[in-house]
Amino acid sequence: MPLVAKAERHRATRLLMPKPIPDRPAPGPHGRCGRTDRLALFACALSRESALELLEGLCEPQRTQARRYAQQVAAWDSPTRQAKVAFEFGLREDAAKRLREEMAEAGPSLRFEMFRLLPPYLRTLFPDLAAAAAAPVPPVPPGLAALAQRLVREATR
Repeated sequence: MPLVAKAERHRATRLLMPKPIPDRPAPGPHGRCGRTDRLALFACALSRESALELLEGLCEPQRTQARRYAQQVAAWDSPTRQAKVAFEFGLREDAAKRLREEMAEAGPSLRFEMFRLLPPYLRTLFPDLAAAAAAPVPPVPPGLAALAQRLVREATR
């Protein structure tokens, strides 16, 4: 076989081969976790104080990785930890029902602030508030904003 043909075949084979996929993305608060990191995150969500003890039952390579990630997760502030748990494990199955119940009990200003905090895919549950959300937003008292944020978070997680 001529050297040029062999080089062309090698080049074609290299181009057609799939690129290797990394085992897991970076385990920071913004990327998806691997299986071991998800286990560590779950252990921290259950009990941050005893998460390292819960991970002792893993075999050696995973134990070291899980313990390292659990220590990182424990160092995050509470909202970051809760957001990462929601990102990794998803919303509650009954989130729509719980949001509807909370919205029904809330007053008009609290209901509007809760709606404003919802992600777009959950805003579709409340089409009657969508028109009001297009209007300019008046200043919201800090206590009302904090309550609305807490109610939305509790209904969806």
